[in-house]
Amino acid sequence: YALVAEANAAMERHAENARITVEILLLEEIQAPGLAEPLDARQKANSAAITASISRIERGLRGQAERDLFAQVAEARGPYLAARDRAKALFKQGLRAEGANAVSREMLPRLEEYRDRWQRFVALQEELMSRAVRDGAEAYASSRVATVGLVLLAVLVAVVVGTLVTRSITAPLARVVSGAERIAEGDLRAAFDVDGADELAKLQGAMRAMTAKLAQVLGEVRGGADALVGASGQVSSTAQALSQGTGEQAASVEESTSSLEEMSAS
Repeated sequence: YALVAEANAAMERHAENARITVEILLLEEIQAPGLAEPLDARQKANSAAITASISRIERGLRGQAERDLFAQVAEARGPYLAARDRAKALFKQGLRAEGANAVSREMLPRLEEYRDRWQRFVALQEELMSRAVRDGAEAYASSRVATVGLVLLAVLVAVVVGTLVTRSITAPLARVVSGAERIAEGDLRAAFDVDGADELAKLQGAMRAMTAKLAQVLGEVRGGADALVGASGQVSSTAQALSQGTGEQAASVEESTSSLEEMSAS
């Protein structure tokens, strides 16, 4: 865009210089050179500005096609300026016929060629600018598609990872809950496998230790109960033996009593 703006500014100064040249020639025609001096100064200032623009444009060129086309602009400028200065010089010398011939046959054709080179250069710059805009739009569209694809991929990965993480938590937790329910029903055969070293693994280890401790306590209780049953049997046997001994002693006493009564009767 900067090169197009610079080229358009140079072309505007170039068009102004062409008008100034015609005005100067007319003033020379009516023999009023004093009025032409300000115009001549303006024309020189425009020429210096055009030269500066050409230098800036040359520094900003990037492609070989741009350089080649702009070289044609610079190449056409020299002959045009030479033809313009020659026509002005002829009019100043009073050679109006020769000056008019130089304007029509030299200056104007070279002016058209010079202007055509500028226009072709500007057209190339506008085409390059439009192409850059299209490339930028295509790059933006491609990057947008890539961004959307990456976002969708990230969402998919997040869903998969979330599902795996959820399963890695819920499945072991479900096994712990199932084991706890079996313990609550009195079944101490539930197995708790410890996977990893996280909080869930600590819970699994605690449940396994609790199950083992409960089994140990129940075993001790059963052992104590068995010991009590044995002791109860021994107490029962002893009581039976004592009861039998007591009966035998009562019979013996009864027999002794009967004998004594018989002896007393006789």
